[in-house]
Amino acid sequence: MKKRIVILNLFLLFVIPALISCEEKTEKKEMTVLIRLMDIQDLWFRQKMKEFEKQNQVKLNVVTFDQIEDVKGMIELEIKTGQKKIGLVKTAREMVFPLVKGNHMIPLEEIVDSNQLSKDLSEYLPLAVKTGEIEGKVYYIPRKLETYLLFFLKSRVGDAQKNWEEQKKEIEKTFKQVNGFGLPKGYELEVDPDKWDFYDLAVLGYYWANTSYESLNIPRIAHRGKRYSGTVNEMATRIFQLGGDEKDLLKMNTDPVIDFFQWESF
Repeated sequence: MKKRIVILNLFLLFVIPALISCEEKTEKKEMTVLIRLMDIQDLWFRQKMKEFEKQNQVKLNVVTFDQIEDVKGMIELEIKTGQKKIGLVKTAREMVFPLVKGNHMIPLEEIVDSNQLSKDLSEYLPLAVKTGEIEGKVYYIPRKLETYLLFFLKSRVGDAQKNWEEQKKEIEKTFKQVNGFGLPKGYELEVDPDKWDFYDLAVLGYYWANTSYESLNIPRIAHRGKRYSGTVNEMATRIFQLGGDEKDLLKMNTDPVIDFFQWESF
């Protein structure tokens, strides 16, 4: 996403370091940061925040929230108590819109001058900046954009392409139990991976799962399956691959969505 991965740069937009001499006894500036990260990411982040506190003589309270919806409630509670300590939130993009609507977020142009903001944003992909815009103003910068890659061993694929038909009857039978007809008429396992569809992946997976390899005890096709919001991106990607669009993601009962879940189950 970023040309140089420096997560702490984000804090330069929100924290004004306190310039304190050894003789002064000025109260440290204090800010609360709301995050929700995996354990190893959380540990890394907190360590970096301790370094940032020491370097800039500020106090950062790092608080973890359970659900992305909790952020709005935490900010509203702070407003009711008259405090203004929450200064930075790491949250999902879908929460930006309700937070902006509730006047709980301010655009970056109100935090730093236009020249500095242009310089900071120039380090990000234009597509990334665009996703954080609401009515022409940037409120949010995503920490990453994701795309899905398929990795495979050429030797294993070559073996499957030469020998998969030895298992064709079993594969046909397995498919027929699900779709009623088996493999598509005239099916051939594509040689070019760019042309693979879900039938090709299923044939490869079946062949590998039923072929003995000395170096691979449990051959299989796998993908991310962790139960958290990021996995939704893969679900959406597959629905689009099956001909769906944003309307299908909202309805969740159309043919591309049903196809996705049937393939996933298979």
